[in-house]
Amino acid sequence: MINFKLENIDNINSFGSEGDQSMHWFALTNGEYWIEIQNVTLFEYTNEIRHYWGDTERYASYQIFRFIMDFTALFPSITESIPSDLFEKVKSAKLLGEIGNQMRIMASPDNEMAIEESYWWIRNRTLFSEYFTGAPEITFFRCNEKIKIIWIANQVVDNRIPIWTAQTGEAEMDFEDFIVKIEDFGKKFLIEMEKQVNSALERDWGDIIIDKTKLKECQIEMVGNFDYWIKILRQGVLYQKLRDSGAFPETNWQRVRESIDKLNNNSPNNG
Repeated sequence: MINFKLENIDNINSFGSEGDQSMHWFALTNGEYWIEIQNVTLFEYTNEIRHYWGDTERYASYQIFRFIMDFTALFPSITESIPSDLFEKVKSAKLLGEIGNQMRIMASPDNEMAIEESYWWIRNRTLFSEYFTGAPEITFFRCNEKIKIIWIANQVVDNRIPIWTAQTGEAEMDFEDFIVKIEDFGKKFLIEMEKQVNSALERDWGDIIIDKTKLKECQIEMVGNFDYWIKILRQGVLYQKLRDSGAFPETNWQRVRESIDKLNNNSPNNG
């Protein structure tokens, strides 16, 4: 599902300005990444935009760990199953798009609170990747033992040139299969980063500042982090302790329903 290719360390730009440049573990995660779901590839650029921009990589290119940070931050929300009646309101790209349109139409100081309460539970399950031009929005809804993945990637440049090949759509899979695929990505990423770190340890960086001890410590830390994230998705003992402590509060679904009803009742279509 999640694929990646790390940049050769010789081609990775250091952080900082001339005379004060540094290299660290986060910088070493620079590379391309993409997500394959069924017959669709997310984070893949169209040939049209690559030609328009000139010399653009085929896939999204950035520090891959930034993607990991943004994605795993959603896990406490993704793992919480949403009620079936709310799932029916958001289970397709078309329905999700209609909700977004309604939010924009209803935007006003009087409706601000209702909009916030109606939408935050969706936002907490959505990967935005705002560091990309026209970034796709990918939302994850778990309902019992299934997860629906919905993407809106129909953004264009200059009102005409599509950025992403995926466009708009949705796919469904078993939630356990979803977790297994993330585990597989984590294992592969850590293996490749181990090689990346070893290459960095052997390299002469000249005037570029690099803390090689810290590099090794970060690599070890990441192994524990991936284990933690998978435990959150599986709702093990750790997840339950964090929920009981208030770190992952349970969603008040009745409040969400009431906010949605308020918006619907105030809609111009009901006027």
